[in-house]
Amino acid sequence: MADPVREVLDRLTPTIQAAAGSGELSRVADELFDFAAVLGRELRLRRALSDVSLPPEAKRGLLGALLAGTSASTRALLDSLVTGPQRFRPPILVDAVEQLAAVALFTATETDGTLDDVEDQLFRFARLVEREPALRAALTDPGLPDDRKVALLDELLASRGEPATLRLVRSAVLNPRGRAIERVLEDLARQAAAHRGRVIGEVISATPIDDERLERMAAALEGIQGRPVRLQVIVDPSIIGGVIVRIGDKIIDGSVRRQLERARIQLA
Repeated sequence: MADPVREVLDRLTPTIQAAAGSGELSRVADELFDFAAVLGRELRLRRALSDVSLPPEAKRGLLGALLAGTSASTRALLDSLVTGPQRFRPPILVDAVEQLAAVALFTATETDGTLDDVEDQLFRFARLVEREPALRAALTDPGLPDDRKVALLDELLASRGEPATLRLVRSAVLNPRGRAIERVLEDLARQAAAHRGRVIGEVISATPIDDERLERMAAALEGIQGRPVRLQVIVDPSIIGGVIVRIGDKIIDGSVRRQLERARIQLA
């Protein structure tokens, strides 16, 4: 089945590339993320812009009132999104705007050479949130003001991460819409990889893996996947030895821990 969000993103790629040529993609991404946040809060607005019975001219008028002061590229992208041939249910419309913002940022970071770093930082921050319950609790606490959450993210990422990483993480934290933050960040990391035509593989190893071995593993997995694989390594001594590889829903468990479990089952 066709993915309507993917279809609209493909259709709007020329507009995004034109914005890249004008050097305003970071601004466009910020404006799109801000608009996605407004859509997430305003149910009536989501319904109006998703209403198939509302004429395109009426939607354009609504957008014009809301987008005063934004860039021409932002207005063109959102106009194409809400008046184009694809039709979205209200929640999917928010997803589409967020993905459009992410694509704009990925295109900007690809241009300035930082996309690989952004992908890596998104993945690693997702793992950090997953293994640190206190951090996850703070970032998901509805009673903690947004400015406190932003200050915490700035402290953790501003001096270590790319500006695009911080922008993407802020959006995930401040506009979760019922989603687990670490899952949103993982998905963004996968989108960043897909922007370069590759997939992310997660390697869990009992000990660090040297670059040469990692390259051999990536080459072998590329032969299986049919496209380049970017491996992210997580060191977990609890698996005792060997490695566990995850790519999407596929898991290859070659850990010593798993081998011992199988041996115990056979002995039983």
